[in-house]
Amino acid sequence: MTATLDGNGTLTISTTKAEGEAMPDFVPSDGISQGETTPWHDVRMNISSVIIKDGVTSIGDLAFEGCNSMNSITIPNNVTSIGFAAFGNCSNLASVLIPNSVTSIARGAFSNCTGLTSISISTGVTKIEDGTFNGCSNLSSVTIPNTVTSIGGGAFMGCTALTSIELPNSLLLIAGGSTSPNSPGSYLGAFQGSGLTSIVIPGSVTTIGVSAFYGCSNLSSVVIPNSVTSIGPAAFAGCGLKDVTVEWTTAASLPKILHTDVTYMPVDAFPSAYAAKLHVPAGAKAIYKADAGWKLFGTIDDGTPDIVSVTSVTLNTASVSMLVGDTVQLTATVTPANATNQSLRWSSSNEAVAAVSDSGLVTAKAAGTAVIVVTTVDGGFMAMCYVEVSTPEIETPGDSQPDANGKGTIGLNFTLPSDATVTGSFLIQFPEGMSLDETLTVLSAELSGNFSLSFTFMGNNTWLIEIKSNALRSVAAVEYRKIMDIAYIVNSSVQTGVYEATIRNINLTTNDGASIQEDVIPVNINVSQTITSIGNISNPAFRAYIAAHHVLKIESPQAEQIVIYSANGTQLYSVMKNEGVIAIPVSSLRGSVWIIKGSVSGTVKVVKR
Repeated sequence: MTATLDGNGTLTISTTKAEGEAMPDFVPSDGISQGETTPWHDVRMNISSVIIKDGVTSIGDLAFEGCNSMNSITIPNNVTSIGFAAFGNCSNLASVLIPNSVTSIARGAFSNCTGLTSISISTGVTKIEDGTFNGCSNLSSVTIPNTVTSIGGGAFMGCTALTSIELPNSLLLIAGGSTSPNSPGSYLGAFQGSGLTSIVIPGSVTTIGVSAFYGCSNLSSVVIPNSVTSIGPAAFAGCGLKDVTVEWTTAASLPKILHTDVTYMPVDAFPSAYAAKLHVPAGAKAIYKADAGWKLFGTIDDGTPDIVSVTSVTLNTASVSMLVGDTVQLTATVTPANATNQSLRWSSSNEAVAAVSDSGLVTAKAAGTAVIVVTTVDGGFMAMCYVEVSTPEIETPGDSQPDANGKGTIGLNFTLPSDATVTGSFLIQFPEGMSLDETLTVLSAELSGNFSLSFTFMGNNTWLIEIKSNALRSVAAVEYRKIMDIAYIVNSSVQTGVYEATIRNINLTTNDGASIQEDVIPVNINVSQTITSIGNISNPAFRAYIAAHHVLKIESPQAEQIVIYSANGTQLYSVMKNEGVIAIPVSSLRGSVWIIKGSVSGTVKVVKR
């Protein structure tokens, strides 16, 4: 066998033997084994390519180890074996075509070939030995034929660019290191520290060795078939697993993953990976939960949901007061929040007073009390809400007494929810000599921000008062409270005595639909002293005065209805005024004191001098 290195850095190896010749092993004679160093050892850094001619039948141990400048190799189709570390540390070797004649690739054959990016293993190979591609950090593509039955310890260790690999169905063993700290190569797994992100173990594999995938921090999913009978300690230690899919269906077939007989290394096959979801065959969850090792997975999923039992139920309120016609939504909270069956049954102790829907909506039917009960279908846990239903009511104090200036108020009281709003209207009619004081007719303080009032004179000493809602709020506790003060004025012509005003045609509706209606409510106005004067009524934006030529001028910035009353409340004149000033002959008005009401501007008083 001869070897020739030309000026271009090409090393050609050939033989003249017709029957072929095996390349010798080149192991230093240091007591490790017999052999000799390569003839090209001293010039190995000058070798850029190697051509092995036909007739050479093997590549010896350490043949090209350390040839850092070599970037290509041509292997003829009659080479049957590649020896130990034959291409070790050939850092510039990017690819190798291994002919189908090769049946044996020895340990570490391509170890630390950091420039190697792809490799296709010949179909004659049955075993990938220990450390074959160890440290090939840029190896990203590997083709393994369907003849390989085992992958040795550390075979692809440190192949960080290898993110995926398809394992053949012929594979039986994915080897690992030893569990003994004194064993050479201990703790070295076949894919230890590689860049794999997912792996599907073929259905032919029976053994996954010690530390087989140790330190594959990017490995997020693995599928393990039911053909596997052994998973070694730390097989998946240090992996970033999120999903582990397995196929065993009986307790007897589960491989042991908790190795209590090992003392110097992680005893579990999946240490630090129990946060992953374990996917098991349908109906097999109980088998895994009963196993000392497999039950350590926090989530075991067999495709059917876990049954989480109800432990209690509560309602958002223990009691509620309502008016007839009101509705209120009760909300039930089931504990725990992830209970499997959260179905509820709703019922009322008195459907005639308060009915409840399947969703917990309570409707007040009639005055009285009832208890709303919600019951969980799972476990029969109950919660209750006491309901009191009232009929809407309207009342006044019954009697009102004006002061010496002729001013008085009538309080109007409703039974209403404390935060309800109201829309609607009513009429109030005063006796002769009395009139509505719109300026002082106001809502109670707690309602003034949510309601507004408007007034319309209807004739015959009668006013329409409308209550309008400014906002909507939900029903809460029912209260009996003052809604508004209706102010009135009694003129000096009214004698002492008791007079009757009437509030009628009351038609109000709360925001939740409760109706408040009343036909007539009488109010006694007790004039117990002589009215000595009429209070000064004025509005700076609304002017009325007597001008020259006996003309009453009324001035406001907008068009509006003008109504003039005598001091005793009798209507004297009515006209629609345009923007600006209107002039009315004094001769058309009786008396010397006039109350002038603008439909927009308010009220002023004019005294004829």
